[in-house]
Amino acid sequence: MESLPSLLYQRSTGNYRKVQFRNEIATQKSQLKLLNSNPRIASPHEGAIPALQVDRNEGRFLLSGSFDSTVCVFDLSKWGTDSYLQGGNKSGRGNDNQVYRPVARSVRVPRGNELETPHGHSHSVVAVSWYPVDTGAFISASADGAVLVWSTGSMKPVIQWKPLPSVSCMNLSTSQGRSDSLLALGSVDDSCVRLVDIRSGASSHSLVGHGKGITCLDWSPTSDITVASGSLDGTIRLWDIRKSGCRSCVTVLDRDQPFDASKSRPLHTAYSHLANNRLEKMASPNNYKNSKSNGIISHGGSISALLFTLDGSRLVSTGTDGKLQVWDLTGNGHVLPTSFSSRPNNQQAVSRLRTKVPMILQDFGKDTTVWTGHGSEILGYDLNKGGLPQQVLVGHMYTVTSLDRVDHSMQVFSGAMDGMILVWGSPPGASSKRRKERERDWSQDRQKRIRTIKDSDK
Repeated sequence: MESLPSLLYQRSTGNYRKVQFRNEIATQKSQLKLLNSNPRIASPHEGAIPALQVDRNEGRFLLSGSFDSTVCVFDLSKWGTDSYLQGGNKSGRGNDNQVYRPVARSVRVPRGNELETPHGHSHSVVAVSWYPVDTGAFISASADGAVLVWSTGSMKPVIQWKPLPSVSCMNLSTSQGRSDSLLALGSVDDSCVRLVDIRSGASSHSLVGHGKGITCLDWSPTSDITVASGSLDGTIRLWDIRKSGCRSCVTVLDRDQPFDASKSRPLHTAYSHLANNRLEKMASPNNYKNSKSNGIISHGGSISALLFTLDGSRLVSTGTDGKLQVWDLTGNGHVLPTSFSSRPNNQQAVSRLRTKVPMILQDFGKDTTVWTGHGSEILGYDLNKGGLPQQVLVGHMYTVTSLDRVDHSMQVFSGAMDGMILVWGSPPGASSKRRKERERDWSQDRQKRIRTIKDSDK
């Protein structure tokens, strides 16, 4: 990997064009992660943190949900620092090691005292999500099935739903093509995916087809009518939400599906080119028994995570079989031959013991990095090349339970069973001293490799 001075030299001599130079810088920043002391998040949580989300509009506000039944809001700007809130440094300058504490935190409601519109959660918070338009509202879900819509200003719930007996995953549609926002909810105790209109709280309909509970969900970034789901039954399904019942299932991804070059084509609306004929020929949408995948499996165990890539052409998934798989959605929905492994001579890319694995994708330049939790470590894989992780982030004391990203700064946020929130990456405007040290190390490593090559040629 070239050092920053080398990249600048290549750009000044015209060897790198503007786009190529920008992509190289973005790739390096997305791959080279260090534990940041700025910002430093002072987490007040007393339990594991299974839910983190940074707002996608400004990248300024961070939501965290914990097993201690509370939700916290952090302001990652200078106005959320300890020094500013305590009145010591109103400018927010002159201190490279700023500490960020919650600007708002919910209260825990004793179990059995839940009201029609409670003041908070009484069970473990398993998912949080900012409202897609602004940061004036957010949504949280807890293990007892309670889904709350909060006003950020007052830090009080304004609406409560309970569409499921429990909630294991939640994903909010953020597509700009929709006039409304639908919330997809799943539970390990229910085999149906529930869709809820967040404006009214009404459950519009259910997506039926899985044989066991739902473990993970993700909306397509390119099709606002498509959602993917992973289940304990080992299958991944793509759904067309314009339909209900079992007819809403577009396809079941099959790991044994052979590659067929003749079926490679541009993405269709709702991925209709992947339609499974066996599912289309069902006699009745109420014939749920026939909606099962008839032996088709996506992983050799339950699905622990899934995400669409930014362009919607691929789907990344992990399972309790320890594999990380990349699905080509432009062809016939086959698994790409790229393989991943966490250690040399080890075919497992993720832990086989966890039914839910934190995973995020960072798309920068020509490369995409997949970050996954692996015990107390965070592994960063190159999505295109596969193989061993390009970087292993070590900082947590216990199992990593949540991950999120900030696109413009290329930072990664992580939460774990230790109740800590750590920040990884190079923050904007970071101290030049540390950056110069890293650049010097990169340059020295490159010079050593060059000398080694020259010596071997002699």
